[in-house]
Amino acid sequence: MLYKKTIGGVDLKLYPFGTAKFYNNTDLNRMEVHCQHGEKQCELNALHACILEELEIQSAFQLINCMLRSYGNGIDEYFRHLKLDVTAVKKCKESRTTAEIFTPYGKEALAIQLSVAPSIVFDNVSMPLKLY
Repeated sequence: MLYKKTIGGVDLKLYPFGTAKFYNNTDLNRMEVHCQHGEKQCELNALHACILEELEIQSAFQLINCMLRSYGNGIDEYFRHLKLDVTAVKKCKESRTTAEIFTPYGKEALAIQLSVAPSIVFDNVSMPLKLY
C-alpha cells in the first residue's frame, strides 16, 4: 500500500526507499533489495513504510522522527514514549519481506530517478533536501 495523502490541494507521497536498488538473488531465487548504507538501512526503511501504512500520519511522523534522530529501530521504546500502539506496524514488518514492502515504493521512486535521498520532488523535478 503506497502512502499518499492530499493536504490543502497538494498530493503528498512518501517513499521510504531512498536510492535503493532491486536485484534478483539467483542463489535464493527471489527479488531482494540493496540499500546504499547496507542492510540496516533497508530494514529501517521497510519499518518506516509499515509505520506509514499502519499509523495515522501525525503519529507516523512523530515515530519516524524519533527513529531518525537516534538512527535506530527502538520502536518499542519510542511507542511507549509517544503512547502509540504499534501492533499493526510489527505485523506488517513481520509478515512480508523487505523487497515485498519496498515494491510499490521502489517502482515509483525508481521512476523519479532520485540521485540523492532525502529529496523533494515537485512537478517531477527532484531537489535534494538538506537536513541540518
